[in-house]
Amino acid sequence: MNYSNVDNNNNNQVWTRYENKMFENALAELDVSSPSLFEKIMAKMPWKSLEQIKSHYEKLIADIAMIEMGEFCFPNGADVDKKRKGAPWTDEEHR
Repeated sequence: MNYSNVDNNNNNQVWTRYENKMFENALAELDVSSPSLFEKIMAKMPWKSLEQIKSHYEKLIADIAMIEMGEFCFPNGADVDKKRKGAPWTDEEHR
């Protein structure tokens, strides 16, 4: 994988989907209350600085808080509460 777009001086850099998935998997595997959480994530993602990992974690926590408070706007005007249009399943299809 090419990480040439990494700017170690910029904590606000864009993370790739792959990097986000790695980060999320690390959080799922590790004890988030551990005082060495960020160092353990950095061991799994050595091309990221400790500051980048901390910044990404703080943004994730802020996003989660916004979602829980109902203050998050989904991109492209998506409305997750709208029911999908279409024909309901028949009893035969449901079996």
